[in-house]
Amino acid sequence: MRIEIMQQRSADGVRLERTGFRDDFYSLRHRTWGFDVPTCDLDYLECHATRFLEYDRCRPVALVEVKHFGAGPPDLDSHNIRALAELANGYSSRYLRQSIPFFVVRYWPDIPCFRIYPVNPFACLCFDDPENLSERDYVGRLYELRGRHLPHDVAARLATEVVTS
Repeated sequence: MRIEIMQQRSADGVRLERTGFRDDFYSLRHRTWGFDVPTCDLDYLECHATRFLEYDRCRPVALVEVKHFGAGPPDLDSHNIRALAELANGYSSRYLRQSIPFFVVRYWPDIPCFRIYPVNPFACLCFDDPENLSERDYVGRLYELRGRHLPHDVAARLATEVVTS
């Protein structure tokens, strides 16, 4: 017997946040980026970082660590980052058939915009190191990771400002 818990959804079918324990800005903002850029929260172990798995049609397309800009620049040599990079690089090739991009994202919620730090070679193919992106450009890249185009109606709702400092 399968028991399903009914979750509330937005008008376009995206599940609404149900726990309130995740990074509110990124989690809530991501839900406005459209049905075709699904993500799942992997954990919430640190006070300044949340990890997301970007996926498409049940297949992972990127591993993302998200940090508020106030947390400071990421330590790309930390044990956590290195372990996640190993996972993204296909550490257990017996179970993971291909490697996926892994990048750290710092965000500015007031603007909103993003600074991307690619961690593995696959992310370096998608982003400069580091690269500042407007919300529209960042979400466009998330769609590109899935082989999709950013819908015009979603693009029209997204911020175009970029922080350069």
